[in-house]
Amino acid sequence: MIPCEQNPSWSDAPFAHGFFGRLGGVSPSPYDSLNIGRSTQDHEANVQKNRSLIAAQLGINNIIHPGQVHGTEILDLSDHLPSDHVVADAVYNPPKSVGLAIQTADCMPVLFAHKAEGVLGGAHAGWRGFARGILESMLQRFQKDGLQSEDISVAIGPAIGPGAFEVGEEVVDAMPEPCRELCAFRHFQTGRWHVDLKQAATMMLRQSGVRDIWVSGSCTYTDKAHHFTHTF
Repeated sequence: MIPCEQNPSWSDAPFAHGFFGRLGGVSPSPYDSLNIGRSTQDHEANVQKNRSLIAAQLGINNIIHPGQVHGTEILDLSDHLPSDHVVADAVYNPPKSVGLAIQTADCMPVLFAHKAEGVLGGAHAGWRGFARGILESMLQRFQKDGLQSEDISVAIGPAIGPGAFEVGEEVVDAMPEPCRELCAFRHFQTGRWHVDLKQAATMMLRQSGVRDIWVSGSCTYTDKAHHFTHTF
């Protein structure tokens, strides 16, 4: 069994999910060991094996792995599956036999679920994607199908924590209000700006009407033994 974090409130949901870290795969150092990213120098056979291990644990045969560019493009799978590689930072409504993968190092993996209708979504949200409205765009896509925010459950997976996320003023300036005021702060020793991305996302989701939000307490940057980060 590959270790992963899960949203406890989804234990009885009609779908499988997990926030997987770096343990349980076959890749050697420095990609040890559950690397699923093809943009690395890892061997393709290792990447494919790791992807297969995750799919087997979730009980599905096919997982969509979109290329992510810190944008707001949503891959809508309501009508068809992509025939080849696609670029998108969010995926909406995969068929029940298909999984969606959100690949992150320090950015937030955010999963959305309307459990009653069985409609799922996932978004890759770093500070750029968050500031550009990727989470709001996903909620709007649900609403387009008549699914309201108050009926959507959201899980925010492991990401860089506020103590480690030191940023420049351009990041603080990009944050929407009131996140800029409430989720950005200066470190008391260094005077450098830090941002709490998970708190900012939670605040925005609640303002948008989402009531059920689970947030992982794991920091990818400080827990390098269990999670991938930009410093490996």
